[in-house]
Formats: sequence, C-alpha cells, structure tokens
Amino acid sequence: MGSIKDKNVVLTHVNLYDKTTEGLRHKQLPLFCVQYHPEAGPGPHDAGYLFGRFTEMMRKFRKGRRK
Repeated sequence: MGSIKDKNVVLTHVNLYDKTTEGLRHKQLPLFCVQYHPEAGPGPHDAGYLFGRFTEMMRKFRKGRRK
C-alpha cells in the first residue's frame, strides 16, 4: 500500500486477508479500477456502486464533449 507514489492516485479497496491493493481511483482523471470480481460478492447488489460510478463518469464525459 505504501508503494503508490503518485499523489493523484487514491487507494480505494484493500484485501482484508493479505492487505494487498484491490482498488484505485485517480483524483483528476476519470478512471478507477478494482482487482477482483465485484459481481462475485455474496449479495446481489454489492457491486452496484461501482457500476453507478462508471455510468456517472460516462454521463459527465458525454456532457463535456457537447459544446
């Protein structure tokens, strides 16, 4: 976790078992990632916020492209 040097990268998900990084987001660029299968979670809506975040990023990008 301490190996991330870029101040614009934020750690968002940490594995509870071995403390490895499982998710990041960028403060200025419209990008984020997870390194696991969120759809494999025990609940049917556990990853819903990730898909919501992604669709919101697409809306903002599309709106910004129209001038």
